Amino acid sequence: MKLALCLALLGVQAFAGETGLVAFDADLGKLLDALAKDSPKIVIFSVMRQENLGPPLPNPAAQNKNIELYNAALAKAAAARGYTYVDLFSVPDDFAKANPGRHFTGNEIHPTLAGSKFLADAVAKKLGLPDRAWDDKLEGIRQLTIQKNRLYFHRWRPENETYIFGFRKKEQGQNAVEIPQFDPLVAEKEAEIAKLKK
Repeated sequence: MKLALCLALLGVQAFAGETGLVAFDADLGKLLDALAKDSPKIVIFSVMRQENLGPPLPNPAAQNKNIELYNAALAKAAAARGYTYVDLFSVPDDFAKANPGRHFTGNEIHPTLAGSKFLADAVAKKLGLPDRAWDDKLEGIRQLTIQKNRLYFHRWRPENETYIFGFRKKEQGQNAVEIPQFDPLVAEKEAEIAKLKK
């Protein structure tokens, strides 16, 4: 069975607060309808609470309330369609309880390496997967995934995109032929990841 992970990236949407919920619900419905056409198993993950790291970073309390609103919309959509919903909102708090004095993120949003390991364990537990200790193999997969994602990013959003595809392409548009050359590099990393996963 195919598995489609619908990880809603609500950072931008949630800033709209309660007034943005109607549009979000409509867009989420369209996304889930499109995904459902291929009959995958759909798992919806909530957004995690932003960690409060103190000044000079902003206090995320108001944004966390917004995130809770949008997570509730995700949970409602999952329940209405019979999809699995994984609540990750409290993971940063759980990390803080298990690791006193350490931070889950480096910037209130993105997990540190230790935070990522904790998150992976939390997701596995919430999905009912067996415990698995972090080892060199998993770290190798993580490193290859980072490399693949970097390559894909350059394929998806090349530097100087305006010069390559936009209104200034007459200046450097000939370089557009290089962008698809990222595809075999991404595929190569995918193959390495698949091999390491066996």
